[in-house]
Amino acid sequence: MDMNDVKSIYDNSVEKEVKKIQDSNGNIIWYKVPDGYRKVEYLESSGKQYIDTGWVNNNKAIHSYKMKFQAIALTEGGFFGQFSSTAIRPGTLWMSVNAHEFRMSIGSDGSAISKVSYTYDTNIHTFTNEIDEGNKTYRVTYDNVESYKTYSGTVYSDISICLFRSSISTYKPISTRIFYFIICENGQEARKLIPMLRNSDNKPGMYDLVNDVFYTNAGTGEFTWGEISN
Repeated sequence: MDMNDVKSIYDNSVEKEVKKIQDSNGNIIWYKVPDGYRKVEYLESSGKQYIDTGWVNNNKAIHSYKMKFQAIALTEGGFFGQFSSTAIRPGTLWMSVNAHEFRMSIGSDGSAISKVSYTYDTNIHTFTNEIDEGNKTYRVTYDNVESYKTYSGTVYSDISICLFRSSISTYKPISTRIFYFIICENGQEARKLIPMLRNSDNKPGMYDLVNDVFYTNAGTGEFTWGEISN
């Protein structure tokens, strides 16, 4: 990237000047780290800390999740999710004693519409899922291996996506590291969550570069983090 091409652009969505580069589809491919913050490699939860992203599915036609993560303890729990007792869970990356799986489920009983299982380990992984409500399909890419599935019913959730657990409640928290988490709506980034520290108080959290919002721990205790190596 030629840094001479980086411009200060007035962004109507946040009503201020920001430094960024967008591709031809409007996706932001580079941001300047906001003033007053510094980038770290990951946030780590002991299982008591989590992030409420504030993003609710609400029958969005096409949406996707992208993340890079690493399990710390091989225990049952969810890396992210929208658990709801009244609606379909449109996406939960789930770890259990016997399986490491992405599932789309109905209601509080956890009945899976469909699920994709993976190797259970503590390595660093990348994960992408795209749900197409119009065509009733979803595509999961895990470490560059793609699985294509179909489903029935309507994908909907009445609560926001949380990171480091399966819901805003205390349902299935997990000890893990998250390096980034991105939510897209119809091909456009709705959340781009990057681990950062706030300089004024060394507070760790996830900074949403799309909406210029810093999300801190909504649970108890505090996140730890990893510094970026040279």
